[in-house]
Amino acid sequence: MMLHTPKTFSSIRPQDRLAMLYRGPDDLLKNNRAHWLGMVQRRAKCLWVTDPISPRHASLRDVIWELEGQGLRPDQIAFIDPGDFLRHGKLSLSLLFSRLEQERREAAEQGYEVCDISVDMVGLQADLSCLRAFLEDITSRFQEKQHSPVLLQFPQQGLPLDAFKTLLRVCIFVVLEGRIRHNFCRLHWLGVAKESQGADDLLQGIEQWNSVFDQNAALFFLLEQHGPAFCVIDGQDEMIHWNSAFASLTGLEISGNGTRLPLASVVRIQSDISTAPFFADQQGGAASGEIVALSGASMPVSLTVLHIPDVLGGDTSARLLVVQERRLKPCESDASGRIQDHYQRIFELSRRGLAKIAADGRILFVNKALAEMLGSSPEAVSQAQGMTWWEENCLTPIQYLNFFREIREHGSVAKFELELRSDQGEPRQLLLDAYTAENQAECGYAFIAVFEDITERKKMERQLLHQAFHDQLTGLPNKALFMDRIEMALQQLKRTHDALFALAFLDIDNFKHINDNFGHVAGDTLLVEVARKIMKCVRDVDTVSRFGGDEFVILLENIQNEEEAMHILHRIREELAVPTLINDQHEFVCTVSTGLVLSTGYASSSEILRDADLAMYKAKIQKKGTIHLLRFSNQPSLSNGRDELRHDLPGAMDRGEFCLHYQPIFQVSSKRINGFEALIRWEHPRRGLLYPADFVSLVEQDGQIIPLTRLVLHKACARMRAWQNRHAGHPLLSICVNLSMKRITFPGIMHCIESALEVSSLDERSLVLDFPSKDMTHFQNTGELLLRLKEQDVQLSIDDVGTGQSLFRQLGGFSLLPVDNVKLERSVITSLGEHNTSKDIVWTTITLAHGLGIEVTAKGVETPAQLKLLSEMGCDYAQGYLFSRPLTDETADEFLAGCIQDQGREHELQDRKFAFPRDTGPLLRGEYLMAGRAARGQ
Repeated sequence: MMLHTPKTFSSIRPQDRLAMLYRGPDDLLKNNRAHWLGMVQRRAKCLWVTDPISPRHASLRDVIWELEGQGLRPDQIAFIDPGDFLRHGKLSLSLLFSRLEQERREAAEQGYEVCDISVDMVGLQADLSCLRAFLEDITSRFQEKQHSPVLLQFPQQGLPLDAFKTLLRVCIFVVLEGRIRHNFCRLHWLGVAKESQGADDLLQGIEQWNSVFDQNAALFFLLEQHGPAFCVIDGQDEMIHWNSAFASLTGLEISGNGTRLPLASVVRIQSDISTAPFFADQQGGAASGEIVALSGASMPVSLTVLHIPDVLGGDTSARLLVVQERRLKPCESDASGRIQDHYQRIFELSRRGLAKIAADGRILFVNKALAEMLGSSPEAVSQAQGMTWWEENCLTPIQYLNFFREIREHGSVAKFELELRSDQGEPRQLLLDAYTAENQAECGYAFIAVFEDITERKKMERQLLHQAFHDQLTGLPNKALFMDRIEMALQQLKRTHDALFALAFLDIDNFKHINDNFGHVAGDTLLVEVARKIMKCVRDVDTVSRFGGDEFVILLENIQNEEEAMHILHRIREELAVPTLINDQHEFVCTVSTGLVLSTGYASSSEILRDADLAMYKAKIQKKGTIHLLRFSNQPSLSNGRDELRHDLPGAMDRGEFCLHYQPIFQVSSKRINGFEALIRWEHPRRGLLYPADFVSLVEQDGQIIPLTRLVLHKACARMRAWQNRHAGHPLLSICVNLSMKRITFPGIMHCIESALEVSSLDERSLVLDFPSKDMTHFQNTGELLLRLKEQDVQLSIDDVGTGQSLFRQLGGFSLLPVDNVKLERSVITSLGEHNTSKDIVWTTITLAHGLGIEVTAKGVETPAQLKLLSEMGCDYAQGYLFSRPLTDETADEFLAGCIQDQGREHELQDRKFAFPRDTGPLLRGEYLMAGRAARGQ
């Protein structure tokens, strides 16, 4: 049917083909998450054809881990590398399809009912010449033979327009931001697709037409299923679509996409269709004619023609021909009976619930689908006695009263929700559209109603809503819901000035010790028990929330004074003092450090929450397990973000909030990975991921720079040593750590470097210390400091070098150069593609460095063109978004393993010709990897 569009991925059919379009990594993740959730309900398996070293592959693996908790089986998605089927540099379609057929058979043996074929068109190693052959084979031969839905994934921008249109035309549906939309570009009579249109125009046209159909869904459905017979005619007088009623009159099959028949083969018109005035008139017209059925029987009809305008403002030659049987004479009663039988059959076989209902509430006719929704039979439902039945079976009486009032006043109702009780006593939520069936004066407002059972959809919506506002581990309200509760309490405080509430911020003492020594399962079990005990001690009006980790926050409403709040908190401490048995093995006695603030004086939720957090930290510093009451203060420093960070800083390292991200560095000539740059990050519990510029100066001011530097060096060296042990056959990898000359002057830094190397057993040559180029001029004893570091055999690098020669003049003054590498700053690399002068300056800089025996690393490499120029100039190393954004420990592990695995074959750094550019523009490896981590909340 022209109007059929699956609402979710759980209802796609084996013959469906979907274009999975994405603007960036968020869209890609959203589309595939929706698809895989639908597969769980359909018991389907996905065969995902993608390059295993592409960013799309890595980010989607993160989604798989996330969805395994929602029913997705580990073997439900199989990744297939198109590179395995390259022969002489070209993709062998026969080998690829043979592999897909083999996977399809294995999926059937595993119990899967169907296999979805998902193809990463950007990662597919195919040139434009075989694109059409690939699409023809996978849609006509393979899909028809294997009965598998096909999903083609490609970006909205970045592809050649011809390739984009070719992919779009072959797909029946388009997926935009996780929503399935009908691809009206395939229906040329709508005027959506024009040769001059670009990708954005095509997608805009598709969305506009879908919006029209969405807004009038009930009307279109009724026209398709129960309205008068009609067909759509194109400029060549051919029928390109007809509805069920037209098919019944003519004996034709219900039309599908692409079906075309000459109008003259079934409709005879008294005047020629192309010259008749009422057909030429843009306003349409009427005429007489007859329908000739396939059986040869003819039937007199009235014809009405309407021209179909282009939704984008143009004009088309498409016309809508409405066919109505002319008033019958008595001698034609047999023909009338046949038509009545046709309509009765349509009524009975419809998959939607259908009913004809009288104005007094009597159900005159009902089909089998609606009876099944109500757990009954058509005969039983048809015996309903007027409004009494609605009153007894409608769970909310006001609903059916409003429904009948609307139909009486307006003659139609769209998307009306009604909750009815089934014969088994179960509530069923129904969505219905209705319109008056005949002349109102004759039938007394009898109407036709179309029902859809949305019980499961509503249940899923409630579950998703609950998950969005509750902690999955404890079931308590999460931060979003809790902040809303605080806002409500503040609003009540404004209305009732004598109202008082309190906010308590609780943190479990030494919780990290439990996780480290007994495992995260024991830690999670303890968190659930703590949540249960807290809920046991609070009142019904109070709200308890888990903010994450081992932090709980309690909103104590309608309290009389601070003594009442303290009484509740003391009751919680006493309850937590009772030992908790975990896994029938270990007993734990919990203490919590608690910060308490009263609502007096506060006007915003963020301020009162901030001060409760601050009070908790003061309790923890003074004595763990105690309660600290912080009274309101209007000092402006409390709202200062840096002060917030300063008071969060002392315990950040103990709580494990500082972490390292790693950006890969590649050797340009060999295209091998050479190492990583370690970058410090602060995973702040409230402000998210913070970069060094946000907190390093505070660390220095508070005298915490030595512990932080020690942490960074030990983590980086230990991680690099682990990678070297895991990939012993690979040339020696190095890890780069950023320092400053100022930091080197602090006592104890040298010992930190020696200790990190000794504890990790890392070879000194594998550690690179990176200093800003500005330090070379700000410190008079720069050379002496560098030479002291070189005595430890570590490598030294100068960061953010511009194209000037002053640095090289200074380095040239040393008899023994203490520097091994310089890094060209990002702005220098960005300018490469803009001016020839920039190229000459960069080449000169590289030549000067090599003349001094110094290697050169280019930072901020983002395009293959920049990499090619740097290679021609003899640049030694490169890093940037072309290769990856900074990665977490886990994603860096995967990235390194993939790079080393691919050393025996060509990989993405090689300049190959693809139908679609790989990893160019905004869709980069690191963005996908980091998007996957963000989706998992890491």
